[in-house]
Amino acid sequence: MSGEPGINDVEDFAVATHYNDPEADREVQVARIDTSHGYVHFDKLFREEQPKTPLDIDAYWEAEELLRDDWRRYAKRYETNHSVDE
Repeated sequence: MSGEPGINDVEDFAVATHYNDPEADREVQVARIDTSHGYVHFDKLFREEQPKTPLDIDAYWEAEELLRDDWRRYAKRYETNHSVDE
């Protein structure tokens, strides 16, 4: 998680969920909500085409909660879409 200018007064932010890829022996981002490109959007990195979906949220903490609630699903979809063996 990161926020600018500060964690309690956020104008720009990025919140990401990572997956430990055993084939690559590294962590990869599988989902991210951020304000780059001038608007709040959800980068669905777990999907092959990796779409950016605009979100109607204002708070950094809302983004963190959205990712935290479904992180297992994003990791599983990453495994499926990127051919990671269990």
